[in-house]
Amino acid sequence: MNNNSRNLVIVGGGTAGWLTAAWLSSRLATDDPDTAIGVTLVEASDIPPIGVGEATVPSIRGTMAAMGVDEFEFMRECDATFKHGIRFDQWCRTPADQPGEYFYHPFQRPVKAGYDSLAGYWLKGVDPYNRLFFDAVSVQPRVANAGFAPKRLNDPPYDGPLPYAYHLDAGKLAEFLKKLARKRGVRHVLGKVQQIISSDDGAIQRLVLHNGEEISGDIFVDCTGFQSLLIGKHYGEGWNDLSRVLFCDKAIACQVPNLSPDQPIRPFTLATAQTAGWIWDIGLKNRRGTGHVYSSSHMSADEAEALLRGYIGEQARGGSSLEFRTLDLRVGYRHRQWRKNCIAIGLSAGFLEPLESTGIHLVELALYMLEKMLPRYFAGGAPQARFNELMRNQYDISIDFVKLHYYLSSRTDSAFWRDNTAAESATAELREKMTAWAVGFPDIYDIRVVHSVFDHMGYQYIYFGMGRGSNSRSAMVMGHSNRQLAEKIFHTTYAAFDKAKSVLPNHREIIDRIHNNSG
Repeated sequence: MNNNSRNLVIVGGGTAGWLTAAWLSSRLATDDPDTAIGVTLVEASDIPPIGVGEATVPSIRGTMAAMGVDEFEFMRECDATFKHGIRFDQWCRTPADQPGEYFYHPFQRPVKAGYDSLAGYWLKGVDPYNRLFFDAVSVQPRVANAGFAPKRLNDPPYDGPLPYAYHLDAGKLAEFLKKLARKRGVRHVLGKVQQIISSDDGAIQRLVLHNGEEISGDIFVDCTGFQSLLIGKHYGEGWNDLSRVLFCDKAIACQVPNLSPDQPIRPFTLATAQTAGWIWDIGLKNRRGTGHVYSSSHMSADEAEALLRGYIGEQARGGSSLEFRTLDLRVGYRHRQWRKNCIAIGLSAGFLEPLESTGIHLVELALYMLEKMLPRYFAGGAPQARFNELMRNQYDISIDFVKLHYYLSSRTDSAFWRDNTAAESATAELREKMTAWAVGFPDIYDIRVVHSVFDHMGYQYIYFGMGRGSNSRSAMVMGHSNRQLAEKIFHTTYAAFDKAKSVLPNHREIIDRIHNNSG
């Protein structure tokens, strides 16, 4: 390969396309002409982005910091707020059976008792306050419920007393990334791809646009969403359909304006279970992003919209000007996401419902790998197989983790929940985990990939949060040599809330100060 020929062409904009452009132009920048990479993004302006992904996970902080982005500028540009984690309401039992039932998946990792996880001690009743697992091992759920932010104005950028992510406007994020990428030399071309020209070995050589312009490149990145113009339509790469595992294939989204400028903003994502899916509720500075993710095999579109309107309340009743947007969701992923010199990123690579805010994170994971693998590729290496293996693993892990929320439920109020808890609806790997946890609980050795989207502690939050693990109290979970230390830590997590209240600001107040640019 010609060392001077390093042209990367991204097809498609939106969050995936512009994050790819911004990241690679930042991380692979060099003054050496023999290793320089030129980045071009081709975008068909009449194709709107999906724009659903308004919630992120903590990795976004590292991504923005690595690109040299000012945190508060980023937040102002994207109407961003802080996120402690996710609260799941009525996932285990119906409101009729147990009103107010909920559990948390916070970002804070439980402190260990020396070498040991706190989970075993909690199962044996060592916590003197007899709290639910998420409250016993972390102060973050109580901080979130009380409406406090995870950081203060004078904390270092992208850091604070508690780990955090953001809620943001997905459309504004794409525009912010576009400005960043263009400032860093990314060439932006508006135009539809009419033809894809390949070389004799099957690699993509150039694109022909609707106006006759030709765009040549050495690497082509498919960010065309569900259209999947390059990896799907051109290469015909197979799709691993996982709708048999995750049933939700539709979503109705609605943006709800805040009723007043000082309306409190939840510093967590709220996911409320419904009879055939769930409703997300995300607080931004001036509005809430809401939506109903549901299974069309278990509920009609009219029923789904009626449930969402009922959830929103008065603002969605007769004469409402709210706009309800319907989205088709295709659950699964491409078998190979890097074919020849074509890489799929974002929805063209795969999709699963946004229950655990995986959309942007899966894009990030692909980009972290490409930062290391593209130089190898340009030097004559062939990292495609390794990239494909790692991305398949990440999708498999994510799908099992999301399925766990359904599979563990005790709800039997509808066919949707009964079908979701049937053994045949889970993957073989998830069933194997459940068998192992019947005499234990999620542990680090249960995770197939060390650098996975969800670690064993995330599994613990879901597993124990949904009422599992009680049978392990009498099991030989582990020999606990640090019982006194564990009890001390449980006391510390209980007392930590008073300290947090004394140092952390109200979420609405700090968001107003950030957005008003006042220190």
